[in-house]
Amino acid sequence: MEAIHSTEQYYPLEHRGVISAAELFDRSDIEADAWDMIKSRRDLPVVETSERERHDNARTALMEALTASGHLSRVEISGSVEEINAQVVGRLLNGWDEALPVHEKMRRFAELCEELTIHKVHLSIVSGDLPPGTAVSVISDYPGAMTDYDATSLGYRSVNKKGMVRSTGLRQESDGSFTRVIEQVSRSNGTWNSTYEFMKSSGIKTATGYPDIVALQTPLIYAVEDYADGVVDLVRRLDMHTGQGVTYGDPEGQKKHPAYDQLRSESARRERDIQGFVGDLAKLEEQLDILQRNGMTVNERNIIFKEEVDRILTAICTLEPNYATDTYGKKAEKYFYEAAVLVSRGETGLAQQLLDSTSHLKQTVTFCGMSISLEVAKGMGLCVNSYGEAVEKGKESWQWKSGVCQVKSCPTRPGKTTVGPCSVCKGCQARFDKGINPTASKPIPKKPQSRL
Repeated sequence: MEAIHSTEQYYPLEHRGVISAAELFDRSDIEADAWDMIKSRRDLPVVETSERERHDNARTALMEALTASGHLSRVEISGSVEEINAQVVGRLLNGWDEALPVHEKMRRFAELCEELTIHKVHLSIVSGDLPPGTAVSVISDYPGAMTDYDATSLGYRSVNKKGMVRSTGLRQESDGSFTRVIEQVSRSNGTWNSTYEFMKSSGIKTATGYPDIVALQTPLIYAVEDYADGVVDLVRRLDMHTGQGVTYGDPEGQKKHPAYDQLRSESARRERDIQGFVGDLAKLEEQLDILQRNGMTVNERNIIFKEEVDRILTAICTLEPNYATDTYGKKAEKYFYEAAVLVSRGETGLAQQLLDSTSHLKQTVTFCGMSISLEVAKGMGLCVNSYGEAVEKGKESWQWKSGVCQVKSCPTRPGKTTVGPCSVCKGCQARFDKGINPTASKPIPKKPQSRL
């Protein structure tokens, strides 16, 4: 492995490649500081959520629901090193709840310690004790010690044991301020087996305990100059310890996912497609925050938010049926393809009826508890959309791309062509727009190629 290069003014780094943050910073001191913060969290000043953070939250929530693995999300936070740390610590402390299951509290405590470690690294970069290109990575594995039911209820994806690999770096701007760059890649089969082999091959010592907790308790430090593709390089190395042909933890990943060197561009394209929904969802979060401060219960708030997310996801899976399996499961997939054809024909109402009648096939946890109708929510002035409104909003920002037209009679099949909303090519969409139903047509035979 290549190294984080050390010189006299830097901390000596003993391992080549990645090292444990515990070699530079006393873990017991970090944990003591974290407990002090939890105990005094009610006395800390309230950190207001910025508009940019709300947009990041909305974008991340949608993409994590739409993709089971093989997506890279990127978040940037700017300000002084202290301001950035205060914002992240405030968010983590807001998520602390004594009523949570013990295992989940252990995870959230480890994540708070992760932030304190990152802050120490960034202070060391600013003081010159660590190179500017030093980054911190954490492997967040699936909580295998929980039952799948409990894990799912807390937002973990049990079907494919979804895990995350995070990397955090620091960039200094021309005006002297700083930007924290956080990149996170999702992977299937995010379990201790590959994590342990990766740690062992890097010479990282690990403690004993619940495997996912041990992974979270072991932040890693590496140099960007040695891992030019950052977190993508780390995921690639984890895949090497998972099995031959594995990509993003998925044994069939090479067929389903973008190549490592295309992950950033493909992830950015996906996020551009859903951009039309992000602003509304961020606005809804802000409105619900205000209502909660004025007496709305957490349960009421969560139900309104989750129901809006579900309507948005349903619309997105109509516009891009390839998302349907990851989002709602294999049984629901074919109905989204049927709904996409109906929308292409201009029959959005029929598409909604079809998806409403098959909603029981969705793999996700059913939203339960108190509910509020779409009409009542709109009457309250909340930024919510009907299915039809969400579909039309998505069409406005959807990008044309290379893909296979889903109209089976399309003469371009099975090859690739340019497809737009609902995975329909320009030719078939033009026929839909003229009132012609190409799905009822026979495939147009291709002209034989001349051998001359």
